[in-house]
Formats: sequence, structure tokens, C-alpha cells
Amino acid sequence: NETPEGGKLKRFFWPFLFFVLRFGGAATFRPYTVLYYQSLAFTGAQTGILSGITPLVSLVSMPLITGFADRTQKHKLIMSLSLIAAVLGLILYPFLDNFLPIFVLTIIITLFQSPVGPLSDSAALFMLGDQKNLFSRVRLGGTLGFSVAATLAGTLVESQGLKAAFWGAALVFLAAFLVSLKLTHSRKERSENLQKGRAFDLIKNPRFLLFLIIVFTGGLANATINTYLFPYMKALGARESIMGLALTMGTVAELPILFFASHFIKKFQAYSLIVFSTLVTCLRFLLLAVSPSPA
Repeated sequence: NETPEGGKLKRFFWPFLFFVLRFGGAATFRPYTVLYYQSLAFTGAQTGILSGITPLVSLVSMPLITGFADRTQKHKLIMSLSLIAAVLGLILYPFLDNFLPIFVLTIIITLFQSPVGPLSDSAALFMLGDQKNLFSRVRLGGTLGFSVAATLAGTLVESQGLKAAFWGAALVFLAAFLVSLKLTHSRKERSENLQKGRAFDLIKNPRFLLFLIIVFTGGLANATINTYLFPYMKALGARESIMGLALTMGTVAELPILFFASHFIKKFQAYSLIVFSTLVTCLRFLLLAVSPSPA
């Protein structure tokens, strides 16, 4: 369809579908990694190292790889290689049962997967053009994909075992690779010196430092729940299908928030929403801590 309306639909559809698959793939395997480590009788320290190495590798690799993509204008190639590497790594993962090989493979998978998020976000914003305010609705695809995949993965793991989570995720990321070929990336050249100067100016800004502190502490909280929610539910006697259902309920609750995000920000301002959501997150953790059963 070459009409203006058809062009707008394509610019929205392909990023939306990619987000469905990107987050769906993550929901298929990531919540089950700690359970997999436990099934291999890894110690708590080993499990903590494997869980903690992921954000540390991303912290270093993400800006380096995305910066390289900007300088070389090879965004699509780098994203394609990242997704294919993730597929191969996930296929291989269940064949390993020793801490050191799993540790090395975890680093490799994280290294290649780290640029997928920022590159796809950037492509989505570029494809939306003058309708960037609709990004939250594109992001709805991620919530939709995560919620559906969480339920399906829980049922799959309960019937086929934990290894199936990694192979199922590999299939989803393979589909994401095919869809990524439809994404369009900005060809705008960037000045490396300008970017460094802007970064330094931002760091000197007290308001930006406060934002970094909020993001850092929020990241700690999210890492805790993303890593240990399923082991915690397992300790309370939950089956894998119930674990997946819990993730689905949580992500479905995001749908109206993301859909009306631009309206909420205009009405209540971003700062007020951050304070409110932080308090609600604190309440969520407290309620989880005193929950007596998976239900």
C-alpha cells in the first residue's frame, strides 16, 4: 500500500511487531535462568555471579557497540549479527552443565544482545518520524509479547522442562531477526567529540545526576525481582504455569498505562509520576515479602 496512510501503518507495524518478539523472547527464557542454575546445583554465590554479570557486561558493551554502529552506519548489520548470535547461544545453553562454560556463554550472549534494545528503540523513533509521541504505543508491543510469551513459556517449561525455555526463546529471536530486516535506521552522522562534550555537560547537571540515581536504584530493584521472583514463588510451592501467569498479569497491567502515557505526562508531569510509581513499587515489594502463598 503506497498511500500515506499505508506508509504510516508500515512505520508503526514493523517496530511494534519487533517489540512483540524482542520482549517475548526475553520472557520465554530469562525468568527461568535462575531455576536452571538451581537445577544444576549451583551455589548461591555462583548463581549471583551469573545473574550479576549480565548488567555489568551490558554497561560496558552497550555504549561501545552502539557507538560503533553510529560511526560506521552499520546499524542493521550489527543488529542482525546480535540477534543471530543470541539465537545460537540460546540453542547451545541447555547443553552446558558446568559453571565456567555457562559463565563464558552468558557473557557472550549478553555482549551480542546488549545493542538490540537501544538500536531497536532508535529505529522505532526514527520510523515514527514526526509522530514520536506514539512511541509508548509501539512499546505496547513489548508488553503484549511479554505477557503472552510468559504464559506460554510457563506451560512449556512445566510440560517439557527448563531446557525448553532456551530453545523456545531461540525460535522467538529468530523471528525477531527476520522482522528486524524491515526496520529503518537513521543515517544521520554524529560527531564523537560533540557526543562526549554533551555527555560531560549532562553529568555536571544536578537534575541529571538525580535522574541517574533514580535509574540506578530502580535498576537494582528490577534486577532483584527479575532474578528472584520465580525462585521465590517456587519456594512457596508454585508450578511453572503459575509463575508464567504471574508475569502475564503483571505485564497486562502495564497496557493502559503505556497506552495513555503521553496523556498522563501532560496532566501530572513526569516528576510526579516517577515519585508515585516509585512508592507503588516499594509497596509491591513489601507485599511480595509477606505473601504466604503463590496465589
